[in-house]
Amino acid sequence: MKTTLENNSYDTMLEPSDWRFSAAIVGLMQYLDYHDLDYKVEDDCIYYNREDLNEEKYLEFVEYKYGEELHHKVVENILSKEDLSDEEIKLVNDKLSANTIMKKTFGKLKYDKTNKQQILDIIIKNRNELIRETFRSKSDMYANYANTNQLFNDSQENCRLLGYYIDSGKKGKSTAFNFNTSTFVGRDEREFDFIPFAFEGKREGFFINDNYTVERLKISNKTLRIKVEGELDSSRKSKDIRQILFKGIIESTDFIDRDIEVIFKDRDKSYFETLYIRKESIDIFKKWLKKI
Repeated sequence: MKTTLENNSYDTMLEPSDWRFSAAIVGLMQYLDYHDLDYKVEDDCIYYNREDLNEEKYLEFVEYKYGEELHHKVVENILSKEDLSDEEIKLVNDKLSANTIMKKTFGKLKYDKTNKQQILDIIIKNRNELIRETFRSKSDMYANYANTNQLFNDSQENCRLLGYYIDSGKKGKSTAFNFNTSTFVGRDEREFDFIPFAFEGKREGFFINDNYTVERLKISNKTLRIKVEGELDSSRKSKDIRQILFKGIIESTDFIDRDIEVIFKDRDKSYFETLYIRKESIDIFKKWLKKI
């Protein structure tokens, strides 16, 4: 839940009232920490100032967080070198037309060993648009979580998240129980744009809704992210992210000591999935693993 405050050091309060707000808080804290912006955490909420949430800072954080997954950053990093291999030259030219915004920005321009600065200058001039359009459209970034037309929009009548968003002009009352629109859970907040940052994983992303306290939300997701990334890096074969995640939860039982809710988002599905893992089940599997 989001509350606007008056006569306070911070003008906005966000509470983890359901998984959407929990994930928004986790993503928002990453953003605020990166920019060294002032905020305050209490057990059941986070306080911050809405003026600190703006598109320019958001896009700067996107570029930091996703780095090499953004085509223009790959080009920029390669062209920062003095000498390029044939493979690197080919990669640069592939990236210059890798998606719609890159094609629009660079047209038919190709790297020919004489126009390095020209390409870098174009990236500098168009950086925000390159970040925004790539992030908005990429299937494992914003497009996996929300309606791509709603990025940076103010709060509206219908939730921007996939599986929650509806075209109210076409569907209207048919989406609500007993045709009563007051029963439809579609609340939207602009802070939901921070939800993608809270999910870990590529084809299938996950978020741990350990919302006992806000600090636990932050630590639980960081702890499991490290464990899952370590497991993925140590394997040369493709692994089921759910199996890896469950193993990470079992190995974290000294910290995760209660029932846990995991939100999954498969980029091939237009909705979020929820998995509830009971503490009793975690304890049983932990004992079983010790015996094998």
